[in-house]
Amino acid sequence: MCGRFTLEETIEAVENVYQVASVQTDIAPTYNAAPRQTVAAIVNAPGDSDATPDRVLQGFQWGLVPPWTKELAKSARPINVRVETIEQRPTYRPELKSRRCIIPASGFYEWEALKGSKIKQPWYFHVSDGMAGFAGLWDEWRETRDSEPLRTCTIITMPPIELVAPVHDRMPALLSPSAGLAWLDPATPPQDALALLVHENLAPLEKWPVSARVGNVKENDPELVAPIG
Repeated sequence: MCGRFTLEETIEAVENVYQVASVQTDIAPTYNAAPRQTVAAIVNAPGDSDATPDRVLQGFQWGLVPPWTKELAKSARPINVRVETIEQRPTYRPELKSRRCIIPASGFYEWEALKGSKIKQPWYFHVSDGMAGFAGLWDEWRETRDSEPLRTCTIITMPPIELVAPVHDRMPALLSPSAGLAWLDPATPPQDALALLVHENLAPLEKWPVSARVGNVKENDPELVAPIG
């Protein structure tokens, strides 16, 4: 599961790495992005289906709300979806086909269950060569036909790499920029897109333990990613 992540880079840096044509959000760097918060995501702008659409950076609430949801307050809003079950669940098939996104990130947190203790140690998994992006899915929900859309997203998870496995049995699909652009490309069929979600296409990571302060969603400062002894 991925329940917290960071984006230490500026929106301008994201713009350059992912060749974004239009920035439609003013989201600042974050050190503790959490579910239900607004996060930055890159999507394909609607346009001519015969041409490659421009990539745009928009704000999305983290936690997917399908368009057929009747009551927003009772919606489950999954923040993660397992790569192994995407094709088996009708909810995600439309998103996999035409609503894939990249959620830029500098790293993510996972909590290690310590033997003989109820305390869990948070670890920070940091992209060692700059920036990457989570493979994600997005959609829009409207309360009524004329309402402003609520844009939401979810992050895809997969079995862990060797670095992550001692801490957690799942990890987010944090793709390298090149793999992320292929995931986002509308010319990539769903089957080929899923085939991108393998360890070889992930961004290189390093890890270190961090303060338990990260467990509080109200905390959001650079010291959260500082290593502790």
